[in-house]
Amino acid sequence: MSKKIIGLGIDHGFGNIKTAHCIIKSGVRGFATEPELTNRVVGYQGTYYAVGGSRMQVKQSKTEDMDYYILTLAGIAEELKIRGKQQANILLGAGLPLTRVGAEKEAFRSYLMQEKEVNYNYEGLAYEIVMEGVEIYPQGYAAVLPWLSELPSPCLIMEWGSWTVDVVYMEERTPILDRCHSLPYGFIRCQREINIEMMRRFNEQAEEKNMEAIMLAEEVMMPEKYQSLIKEQICLYIKKVIGSMKEYGFSLEMIPVVHLGGGASVVKRFGEYDPGMTRIIEGVAVNATAFEQLVRKKL
Repeated sequence: MSKKIIGLGIDHGFGNIKTAHCIIKSGVRGFATEPELTNRVVGYQGTYYAVGGSRMQVKQSKTEDMDYYILTLAGIAEELKIRGKQQANILLGAGLPLTRVGAEKEAFRSYLMQEKEVNYNYEGLAYEIVMEGVEIYPQGYAAVLPWLSELPSPCLIMEWGSWTVDVVYMEERTPILDRCHSLPYGFIRCQREINIEMMRRFNEQAEEKNMEAIMLAEEVMMPEKYQSLIKEQICLYIKKVIGSMKEYGFSLEMIPVVHLGGGASVVKRFGEYDPGMTRIIEGVAVNATAFEQLVRKKL
């Protein structure tokens, strides 16, 4: 096997697992035998796993079972497929919220490094990888590093994810740890609140996929009255989350803010903000791309 080490970044989200070039819904379903359709199927240690599809339930810890390890193998295979490789030595970059990096990074690193030499199948092809190491970075903060010199001081970073909104307060381009928070205000909660209101008004439930499509301004087959309710509730939810920042000592009328992550484009589309005080860095894969750039620099 080649000794050249490839640096890859993976962002292990509750809604999606992201690499620099690929997004897979964070769902895993096991099979005792290989399914007839091998699209996004991982074969590992005698079991087959279909990844993607519907997302799994939010877990207390991403290391509590094998699901995120299987998703990691799928993400690595997708990146190697782009490079035309099935064998590689990998230095992996991954992330945790800034508020949890200190307490959880060693457990997460051990989880991702649980097997140094890994042999598995993906979409019917055999992959052989050597895990040379795993670097754990603070998500959100890592994603703004390319723009760090341009950020005002002080400023607030809000990374909008599926389950959490990670808030990083910075002075002189340095995070102030006792003013950083990981809050359960991500868009999964928004979708739940939409369906509560949908049931109240119409006795109906919207599919997550359709709500996500509306958030991303994609076309969806749904009567206009339901779409209007969903859009209305998204606007209200973003306004509520931004307003809640005052409880943590931040007024977005008084401090510049950077919105980033998968939900930043939703904030751009449905939120109310002062363009002069706001920067929006769109892209679901901003963290994964940042992790990959950081491990490449390390190499």
